[in-house]
Amino acid sequence: MRVALGRPREAVAFYEEAIRRSPKIPHLRRSLGFLYEDLGEPENAKRVLSEALEIFPESALGLGALSVLEANTGDPAKALAATEEALAQRPDVAQLRVNRIVLLARLGRVDEAVAASEELTRDPALASEGHRSLGILYDGLRPDPARALEHYEEALRLAPDRPDAAELRARIGTLRRRTGGGLVAPTAPPPG
Repeated sequence: MRVALGRPREAVAFYEEAIRRSPKIPHLRRSLGFLYEDLGEPENAKRVLSEALEIFPESALGLGALSVLEANTGDPAKALAATEEALAQRPDVAQLRVNRIVLLARLGRVDEAVAASEELTRDPALASEGHRSLGILYDGLRPDPARALEHYEEALRLAPDRPDAAELRARIGTLRRRTGGGLVAPTAPPPG
Protein backbone atom coordinates (compact mmCIF):
# COMPACT_ATOMS: atom_id res chain seq x y z
CA MET A 1 0.00 0.00 0.00
CA ARG A 2 1.10 3.57 -0.62
CA VAL A 3 1.35 4.39 3.10
CA ALA A 4 3.74 1.48 3.60
CA LEU A 5 5.78 2.79 0.68
CA GLY A 6 6.20 6.16 2.39
CA ARG A 7 3.67 7.97 0.19
CA PRO A 8 0.82 8.77 2.58
CA ARG A 9 -0.47 11.73 0.54
CA GLU A 10 -1.07 9.39 -2.42
CA ALA A 11 -2.84 6.96 -0.10
CA VAL A 12 -5.50 9.60 0.64
CA ALA A 13 -6.67 9.46 -2.98
CA PHE A 14 -6.54 5.65 -2.85
CA TYR A 15 -8.82 5.55 0.24
CA GLU A 16 -11.18 8.16 -1.17
CA GLU A 17 -11.58 6.13 -4.35
CA ALA A 18 -12.07 2.92 -2.34
CA ILE A 19 -14.77 4.64 -0.26
CA ARG A 20 -16.48 5.92 -3.40
CA ARG A 21 -16.55 2.39 -4.81
CA SER A 22 -17.43 0.63 -1.53
CA PRO A 23 -19.23 3.13 0.71
CA LYS A 24 -20.55 0.42 3.05
CA ILE A 25 -17.13 -0.64 4.41
CA PRO A 26 -16.60 1.35 7.62
CA HIS A 27 -12.94 0.31 8.03
CA LEU A 28 -12.00 2.29 4.91
CA ARG A 29 -13.25 5.52 6.49
CA ARG A 30 -11.57 4.71 9.78
CA SER A 31 -8.27 4.08 8.00
CA LEU A 32 -8.60 7.34 6.07
CA GLY A 33 -9.33 9.17 9.32
CA PHE A 34 -6.19 7.77 10.93
CA LEU A 35 -4.20 8.60 7.79
CA TYR A 36 -5.35 12.22 8.01
CA GLU A 37 -4.32 12.25 11.68
CA ASP A 38 -0.88 10.91 10.74
CA LEU A 39 -0.61 13.66 8.12
CA GLY A 40 -1.28 16.27 10.81
CA GLU A 41 -4.77 17.11 9.56
CA PRO A 42 -6.99 16.49 12.60
CA GLU A 43 -9.94 18.43 11.19
CA ASN A 44 -10.05 16.21 8.09
CA ALA A 45 -9.67 13.17 10.32
CA LYS A 46 -12.61 14.27 12.49
CA ARG A 47 -14.69 15.01 9.39
CA VAL A 48 -14.11 11.53 7.92
CA LEU A 49 -14.70 9.72 11.21
CA SER A 50 -17.83 11.79 11.89
CA GLU A 51 -19.13 10.97 8.41
CA ALA A 52 -18.50 7.31 9.14
CA LEU A 53 -20.57 7.57 12.32
CA GLU A 54 -23.41 9.25 10.43
CA ILE A 55 -23.47 6.34 7.99
CA PHE A 56 -22.72 3.65 10.60
CA PRO A 57 -24.14 5.02 13.89
CA GLU A 58 -23.87 1.63 15.59
CA SER A 59 -20.15 1.38 14.93
CA ALA A 60 -18.43 1.18 18.30
CA LEU A 61 -15.13 1.00 16.47
CA GLY A 62 -15.94 4.30 14.76
CA LEU A 63 -16.81 5.89 18.08
CA GLY A 64 -13.64 4.48 19.55
CA ALA A 65 -11.56 5.87 16.70
CA LEU A 66 -13.17 9.29 17.09
CA SER A 67 -12.56 9.18 20.84
CA VAL A 68 -8.87 8.44 20.32
CA LEU A 69 -8.65 11.34 17.87
CA GLU A 70 -10.41 13.67 20.32
CA ALA A 71 -7.95 12.65 23.02
CA ASN A 72 -4.97 13.19 20.73
CA THR A 73 -6.19 16.63 19.69
CA GLY A 74 -6.64 17.89 23.22
CA ASP A 75 -10.18 17.19 24.36
CA PRO A 76 -10.00 14.19 26.70
CA ALA A 77 -13.41 14.95 28.27
CA LYS A 78 -15.09 14.74 24.88
CA ALA A 79 -13.01 11.67 24.09
CA LEU A 80 -14.14 10.00 27.31
CA ALA A 81 -17.79 10.71 26.49
CA ALA A 82 -17.36 9.16 23.02
CA THR A 83 -15.54 6.16 24.49
CA GLU A 84 -18.23 5.57 27.08
CA GLU A 85 -20.90 5.84 24.38
CA ALA A 86 -19.01 3.27 22.32
CA LEU A 87 -18.67 1.00 25.36
CA ALA A 88 -22.40 1.19 25.98
CA GLN A 89 -22.84 -0.33 22.52
CA ARG A 90 -19.91 -2.72 22.61
CA PRO A 91 -18.66 -3.51 26.14
CA ASP A 92 -16.77 -6.46 24.66
CA VAL A 93 -14.25 -4.29 22.75
CA ALA A 94 -11.07 -4.49 24.81
CA GLN A 95 -9.38 -1.45 23.28
CA LEU A 96 -12.31 0.76 24.26
CA ARG A 97 -11.98 -0.40 27.87
CA VAL A 98 -8.25 0.37 27.85
CA ASN A 99 -8.84 3.75 26.18
CA ARG A 100 -11.32 4.61 28.94
CA ILE A 101 -8.69 3.96 31.61
CA VAL A 102 -6.17 6.17 29.82
CA LEU A 103 -8.70 8.97 29.46
CA LEU A 104 -9.82 8.74 33.09
CA ALA A 105 -6.19 9.04 34.17
CA ARG A 106 -5.59 11.94 31.78
CA LEU A 107 -8.57 13.75 33.32
CA GLY A 108 -7.20 13.21 36.84
CA ARG A 109 -9.90 10.70 37.75
CA VAL A 110 -7.29 8.30 39.10
CA ASP A 111 -9.57 6.41 41.50
CA GLU A 112 -11.89 5.54 38.60
CA ALA A 113 -8.91 4.56 36.43
CA VAL A 114 -7.65 2.25 39.18
CA ALA A 115 -11.10 0.68 39.59
CA ALA A 116 -11.45 0.17 35.83
CA SER A 117 -7.96 -1.37 35.69
CA GLU A 118 -8.78 -3.71 38.57
CA GLU A 119 -11.89 -4.75 36.67
CA LEU A 120 -9.71 -5.67 33.68
CA THR A 121 -7.54 -7.87 35.89
CA ARG A 122 -10.59 -10.05 36.61
CA ASP A 123 -11.10 -10.75 32.89
CA PRO A 124 -8.70 -13.56 31.90
CA ALA A 125 -8.33 -12.18 28.37
CA LEU A 126 -7.46 -8.69 29.63
CA ALA A 127 -5.76 -9.39 32.96
CA SER A 128 -2.27 -8.60 31.67
CA GLU A 129 -3.46 -5.27 30.28
CA GLY A 130 -5.20 -4.46 33.57
CA HIS A 131 -2.01 -5.13 35.54
CA ARG A 132 0.00 -3.00 33.10
CA SER A 133 -2.48 -0.14 33.57
CA LEU A 134 -2.26 -0.49 37.34
CA GLY A 135 1.53 -0.51 37.08
CA ILE A 136 1.46 2.75 35.15
CA LEU A 137 -0.98 4.34 37.58
CA TYR A 138 1.08 3.35 40.63
CA ASP A 139 4.27 4.30 38.83
CA GLY A 140 3.24 7.83 38.03
CA LEU A 141 -0.11 9.22 39.13
CA ARG A 142 -0.29 7.51 42.49
CA PRO A 143 3.40 6.90 43.24
CA ASP A 144 3.86 3.56 44.92
CA PRO A 145 6.90 1.89 43.32
CA ALA A 146 6.40 -1.42 45.16
CA ARG A 147 2.83 -1.77 43.85
CA ALA A 148 3.86 -0.59 40.38
CA LEU A 149 6.57 -3.25 40.34
CA GLU A 150 4.13 -5.94 41.48
CA HIS A 151 1.66 -5.08 38.69
CA TYR A 152 4.28 -4.80 35.94
CA GLU A 153 5.68 -8.21 36.94
CA GLU A 154 2.21 -9.75 36.92
CA ALA A 155 1.48 -8.26 33.48
CA LEU A 156 4.61 -9.97 32.16
CA ARG A 157 3.92 -13.23 33.99
CA LEU A 158 0.49 -13.40 32.35
CA ALA A 159 1.71 -12.38 28.89
CA PRO A 160 5.49 -12.74 28.57
CA ASP A 161 5.38 -12.05 24.82
CA ARG A 162 3.53 -8.73 25.07
CA PRO A 163 4.55 -6.22 22.38
CA ASP A 164 5.84 -3.92 25.13
CA ALA A 165 7.60 -6.69 27.10
CA ALA A 166 11.08 -5.20 26.68
CA GLU A 167 9.85 -1.82 27.85
CA LEU A 168 8.17 -3.36 30.89
CA ARG A 169 11.28 -5.38 31.76
CA ALA A 170 13.38 -2.21 31.62
CA ARG A 171 10.92 -0.40 33.90
CA ILE A 172 10.90 -3.36 36.30
CA GLY A 173 14.70 -3.21 36.45
CA THR A 174 14.61 0.50 37.22
CA LEU A 175 12.00 0.04 39.93
CA ARG A 176 13.89 -2.87 41.50
CA ARG A 177 17.02 -0.75 41.71
CA ARG A 178 15.10 2.20 43.16
CA THR A 179 13.14 0.18 45.70
CA GLY A 180 16.23 -1.76 46.81
CA GLY A 181 17.42 1.24 48.84
CA GLY A 182 14.01 2.33 50.06
CA LEU A 183 10.79 3.40 48.42
CA VAL A 184 11.48 6.38 46.21
CA ALA A 185 9.10 7.73 43.60
CA PRO A 186 10.40 6.98 40.09
CA THR A 187 11.90 9.81 38.08
CA ALA A 188 11.59 8.28 34.62
CA PRO A 189 8.14 8.27 33.03
CA PRO A 190 6.25 4.99 33.12
CA PRO A 191 5.67 3.13 29.86
CA GLY A 192 2.72 3.94 27.67
